[in-house]
Amino acid sequence: MKKTLLFSVALAGLMLGSCSSSDDLNGGGNNTGSNQSGDGYVAFNINLPTQSGSSSRAGGSENDQFKDGLASEYDVKNATLLLFDGSDESTATFVRGYALNTSPWTQKGPDANVTKTSATIVQKVDAPSKNYLALVVLNHNNVFSLDTDGKITVDGTDLAGLTLSKFMEKTNATTGKSLTESGFYMANAPLANKIGGSTSPTGATINTLVSLDGKIKPTEAEASAAPADIYVERGVAKVTMAAPKVSEVTGSYTNETHPTKVPFKVTSWALDNTNKSTYLVRSTDGFSTWLDLATKETSVANPYRFVGSTAVAPGFYRTYFAKDPNFDTAGNTGVTFNKAADTDYSTNFGDDNPKYCFENTFDVENQNDNKTTRVLIKAQLNSGNTFYVLNGNQNTIYKEEDVIKEIKNQFLTEYDQWLKDNVATPAKVGETNVNVTISTAVGKNAGKVTITNIELTGVTLKTGSTPLVASDVVNNVTARLGTIDKYNNGESYYFVRIKHFGDDLTPWANGKLGVGTQVYPAPDAEANWLGRYGVLRNNWYDIAVEGVKGLGSAEVPDVTTTTDDELESYIAVRINVLSWAKRTQNATLH
Repeated sequence: MKKTLLFSVALAGLMLGSCSSSDDLNGGGNNTGSNQSGDGYVAFNINLPTQSGSSSRAGGSENDQFKDGLASEYDVKNATLLLFDGSDESTATFVRGYALNTSPWTQKGPDANVTKTSATIVQKVDAPSKNYLALVVLNHNNVFSLDTDGKITVDGTDLAGLTLSKFMEKTNATTGKSLTESGFYMANAPLANKIGGSTSPTGATINTLVSLDGKIKPTEAEASAAPADIYVERGVAKVTMAAPKVSEVTGSYTNETHPTKVPFKVTSWALDNTNKSTYLVRSTDGFSTWLDLATKETSVANPYRFVGSTAVAPGFYRTYFAKDPNFDTAGNTGVTFNKAADTDYSTNFGDDNPKYCFENTFDVENQNDNKTTRVLIKAQLNSGNTFYVLNGNQNTIYKEEDVIKEIKNQFLTEYDQWLKDNVATPAKVGETNVNVTISTAVGKNAGKVTITNIELTGVTLKTGSTPLVASDVVNNVTARLGTIDKYNNGESYYFVRIKHFGDDLTPWANGKLGVGTQVYPAPDAEANWLGRYGVLRNNWYDIAVEGVKGLGSAEVPDVTTTTDDELESYIAVRINVLSWAKRTQNATLH
């Protein structure tokens, strides 16, 4: 499935500088570096995400699997320091912001995708407090505005005096906006002070803001010698689709051309059911209840999945879940989630052709199709030749003339007795005496075929015979035949619901862990499957199609209220997550 990558402010190395003049930095222009105004100086080591620890493991969704991304994902256009004042993260209130100098951010080394060089940035702080807590935002993308006096506003609302949680609630600022248009929006990553994975992080503290206690110094030199380390993460999730290698749909087809296999080719893909809003900083609400959650499946080596086991710095570990703004609300209303448009499909595959979206998480109660971000896959079947499927039976594909023939046969069967009772000549009515007209819907129901008319030709009715009612004939034959789906030019659609923790960390199978009459049975539903599906910011989800076992849908399938896992499943996919944390998901399309 996917994995997420943290940007380490201290490890990977980009360090921010101030926009202050040299006079400001030197305490009034005397070039002594001393503080003569009562202000203070603070230095920051800010690192972008880099490959850290182990590399991504193909097919694995385990935490702490990382992979570097594209150069554009590391670009820094602007940097903002936001200071909160208070004794703890929950009660500290926003004081003011500072624009930081981005000129020290450089790219060097053999891998141009990763910033290899660090720079220590020193910022002058007015009226410093020992209770200052720091939040750094890179590439704000105009989600907020910073005035020259340090005031931060979101859609005209002044954030002065707001706590971090209230700051995060300003989610309307993200609706309809991009967090990637002018560099990738990044902000502090929540870190735990206890290890997870194979060990329970019970009692761990999760902090997003970084304490500046002891870091604000009277001189620039002293600050530079003791910088604060900040780790940032991107504000969006990343999805890629590997170049498909599957070329056939396997099955038992009665069509004479393809008795066992139908040619298959993926042509394009798109993200669908993506969140329209996100918090400006990842929410840690709920972590205290998640820390002890672990799958009851004993074969899982690292059951405590919400905290990583690879330290980003001594005593600090990545966290792998969050609450989004609609975490525990009902499913797709048309307002909450974006639907893929025709223009959203891409014909490009592989790591260099990603798509991005806001994080989308939910509790197990809402782990349903209409809440889950998915990949829509458009494919060409049957070598681009139009075909039909009757009544959902995908074991037989029809040409148009075969569909017409089947409709005629159903009419002759349905009205066999009426024909015997009412037709004078010919002695026996056959297919040549039946005319059939069909039509294909346009728009949302494209692909749905209806019988519009059935009429008899070349027959003479007996005197006093009972005529057929045309609408009744159509309705009765339609009821006998069932649905008719037209795959125009062989075009078909599949979907893959994106998994977060996936099968490695949250295994699910009918007949195991109580799964049977219930998909996610209590009382251990949250322990076993919370976070199994979804997308998290700074996680990279790589989708790889491994097989196809069905013909897909003739039109884009609607989202439903069904659970993400189904007691009868129709598609298998592998999702990989990369650094970023990367998760890989293999899928078999049904």
